[in-house]
Amino acid sequence: GEIGINFGYQPHDRLRIGAQILARQLGSAGEYDPDLDWAFADYQLNDWVSVKFGKFFVPWGLYNEGRDVDILRNSILPNQAVYAEDFRDISLMKGLELHGTIELSENNSVDYRIAKGNTDFSEKSPLLLDTRITLDALYSAGISANTGGLVNVANPITSLDMNINGFLAYGFVWNTWIEGLRLGHTSMEPDIDINAQIPAALGGSQYTLYDFTKNLVVNSLEYTKDEWTYAYEQLSYSIDTVTSQGRAPAFKAQTYYHQVTYRLNERYEFGVMKSNAYLNTLKGKTALDNYLNDLAFTVRVDMAEDWVLKLEYHDMKGLDSLRTSLNPGLTATANQGKDWDMLMAKVTYSF
Repeated sequence: GEIGINFGYQPHDRLRIGAQILARQLGSAGEYDPDLDWAFADYQLNDWVSVKFGKFFVPWGLYNEGRDVDILRNSILPNQAVYAEDFRDISLMKGLELHGTIELSENNSVDYRIAKGNTDFSEKSPLLLDTRITLDALYSAGISANTGGLVNVANPITSLDMNINGFLAYGFVWNTWIEGLRLGHTSMEPDIDINAQIPAALGGSQYTLYDFTKNLVVNSLEYTKDEWTYAYEQLSYSIDTVTSQGRAPAFKAQTYYHQVTYRLNERYEFGVMKSNAYLNTLKGKTALDNYLNDLAFTVRVDMAEDWVLKLEYHDMKGLDSLRTSLNPGLTATANQGKDWDMLMAKVTYSF
């Protein structure tokens, strides 16, 4: 669930100011704590370049900026293969952005964005929770190895904080001369600094860097023809973990999805999505906890001008998106069936 209110004001022809307060809950994250989600000032210098300053959505695929605007899409959540809610913290940044549109010819233009800044993580960030689980296992193994197996501590971390400094991102969207066809490319390098505390007797303060050895890249295609829309996006990145124990490859992710939607009339829209997500191909593509394949069917009903109802069914294979901290049964062999289903329903009121 989520409750958001946003404000926009244009004090000058070239200046726009906006902000959003958002309270949300998704599993264990959020608990409806209100937060200043984004806030920025955007000044247009000339016809082809503007400057944005504040907190804003980073260049990430075609749909990151509108990920919280439910009425802009057919599905309940943005496709999780590319716009995972676990990664929502790094979908926003505080900093400065240059952006604009370059006209190439008639009906042929390129939208561009270049942004630099930083990102902080809340205490209940899903990404922070996942990182803590990963590092607990890493430090636990290190402590055991350093003591010759005499000391075994399952969860040695007592506190953890994360941040991203020097966040650089850019993106281009080519609005081609072919009516309805858009092509996009975005790239960002959000190297994550992590400070963990473990008991002094076991080593004390520990520093970790998640170093993106391959930038988080999204390549996108969208084609709209009459009532039909087709979208394809592919995401990839590679990460090394750097600790006092040295550098080691951590993750190499590859994900993509196809989506087709059909607008029957002003009231009904139908869609189908097929996605394949591989969390860590370094461990192969067949391990249940390293992949998630999803086939989804969606229905959107515009019940009134302000009310939208959405229904979805997902046929899923793999356990990539399930967190053991929330689903402890995943560690039991008997509970690791590779086929599972999800039914979702959502009502949105916008005013």
